[in-house]
Amino acid sequence: MSKILDSLKDQYFERFTNKAGHYQSNNRDASLIGIGYNDAKGAPDVVRWAKGFCLYFQESEIDILPNEILVGYFTNGKSKSSRFNKVDGAISGHFSVDYPLMLELGVDGIFQRIEFYRNLVLNQSSVDPRSEAFFNACKLVWQGFQTYLLRYQEKLKKN
Repeated sequence: MSKILDSLKDQYFERFTNKAGHYQSNNRDASLIGIGYNDAKGAPDVVRWAKGFCLYFQESEIDILPNEILVGYFTNGKSKSSRFNKVDGAISGHFSVDYPLMLELGVDGIFQRIEFYRNLVLNQSSVDPRSEAFFNACKLVWQGFQTYLLRYQEKLKKN
């Protein structure tokens, strides 16, 4: 086990030190969020961003390193279009994932939770008109993420 962990550590540091490989995006991956966002012109911004992430999850490169224990990553590269670059090079901003909740509920459980809160909020007498767009965006992102997971599953079956 120690040899596998040493190998994974070496791969990790090699990729970040040389700024190349698995954790760096190619230009296509880096622009998918922007393409999805632009394709949803006319929709509320929250839905446009959700469509961008959904497209990223549907079409980004799926890569698995040798001996990798946990697969899946968000790339950290730059797009040709400076409009979508962040100062730190992250194509998608910052993520704050509640991994314990995600693992406890699973994708279906997250969908159920979104629907529960959607119904709770939208059935109130006074509802912020942006609420429906927010819940639609949540569902879109999770549908995209579910696709992302299934794409990894298919790739692992082929390996």
